[in-house]
Amino acid sequence: MGENISSTNTMPEGAELLNGLYTVSAYLQNANEKLTQYWNLEREYRYEVAPRLIEMNTPREKSEYGLFVSGMAFAGICGVISLLGGGVINFILCLIIVGVFALGKAKQNKKFLKIAKVLLVALLLVWLNGLFNAFSTINTNFLGVVFYLVINVGAFVAASIGAKIIRDKYNKKQQDIADEKNKDVIKNNELVTRQRTELANDINALLAEMQDKTASWYPADYYVIECCSKFIGYVKNHEADTVKEMLKTYKEDKYREQVTTKLSSIEGMVNRSLKNQQQMIRLQRFSNLVQMGNLAVNLANNQAINRGANATERAANATERAANATERAAKELKWQNTDHSIW
Repeated sequence: MGENISSTNTMPEGAELLNGLYTVSAYLQNANEKLTQYWNLEREYRYEVAPRLIEMNTPREKSEYGLFVSGMAFAGICGVISLLGGGVINFILCLIIVGVFALGKAKQNKKFLKIAKVLLVALLLVWLNGLFNAFSTINTNFLGVVFYLVINVGAFVAASIGAKIIRDKYNKKQQDIADEKNKDVIKNNELVTRQRTELANDINALLAEMQDKTASWYPADYYVIECCSKFIGYVKNHEADTVKEMLKTYKEDKYREQVTTKLSSIEGMVNRSLKNQQQMIRLQRFSNLVQMGNLAVNLANNQAINRGANATERAANATERAANATERAAKELKWQNTDHSIW
């Protein structure tokens, strides 16, 4: 891939430098493509299927399993009682409740599980009530109570054994289904791992070959596609003819970019500050207008109050003058009605 120019004692210049840069670029592009394939293959990994097992690792799982065993025991008790004295409906009802619970647990259907739990708790209360009634007759029917207890104990033992058998068979079936599905998953993951290993080896080989051919003149810290593309542009556009000039130009460009970025950041900060100041000025103007408006309203109110006070004062004066005039008229009338003859 390209000509090996590492054997020369002098640093490449001009056209030789450009050819060397094209060689580095080709290596980097090839390695980058393989690296992209390497990371894309990670998406091809598949997770193994976890079987839906009936477990008893948590208190919740233990309580659900206990309800299942209790439900089977209740069904067994009702079955024996129905065989002895009728009541087949109760037996069928218990079987339906246990079936709903088992279906909800197997399908992980929360709705079925909730309904079945409520029904099983109701059955438990009915069983406790029956047990209490049985013990209340122990004095009159001792053998009947013993027989009832034997039926209950036997039903619970049988239910425990049966529940364990059902749980083991169910778990084995679910595990077999998961193992069958996981065969393809494991096969796929092994293939992906093998392909990723091959790509990693190819990438390492490419990088080692690139450094073997170019490490004598190419800057070690610049084995990046972006840097190499910049270097090619400098040499093609005659901005640089040597590795030293190429590096100097690149650093100057980077410095200008950093300065430009900082200036843009400062400009943005200044613009935001000016915008905030303009907004504050607008708010201040608005506040001033509001204050002037309030001042005008207060002045108008004061003037109205003063006018009202003056009018009240004038009315009071007029009333006083009218009262005085009335008083004078009364005195004059009285004087006129008085006899002024000389005795």
